[in-house]
Amino acid sequence: MIFQYKKKLADNTFLFITYSYKNSKITENIELSNGDLSTAFAQERIQESKKDKESELTLKEIYQFYNLDYPKQQNISSSNKVLDYLKTYNIDKAWLEKKSHEILYDDVLKVWFEKGSQRYSFKNLGDLKIERAEMFTSE
Repeated sequence: MIFQYKKKLADNTFLFITYSYKNSKITENIELSNGDLSTAFAQERIQESKKDKESELTLKEIYQFYNLDYPKQQNISSSNKVLDYLKTYNIDKAWLEKKSHEILYDDVLKVWFEKGSQRYSFKNLGDLKIERAEMFTSE
């Protein structure tokens, strides 16, 4: 399962904050994309296709499936490069951290606790692990 936040920065450049959920772990990823598809989403689709050995998808095929142009440039996921690029848009690490926290806790987990599983809460995540994006875990 994937949850994504997408913010358009320029004509064909987007900021993605993505959360992938698998095996009781939520993994956060922040990247810049030169198109409408995040690498995190594409990689998840590739992993799903590997389960069916006869139809393992390539990245290019995933873009084709969603009727999107294959980007000429790779997405940017390096923390320093993302932060450098975002300076132009007055977006810094503090803004990203606040926005990512809001998405994960207010838009995803809060709804899950209220509407889904009342036995869990912010103080009791059970066996759920949250792996934050590298830029928030490194000094």
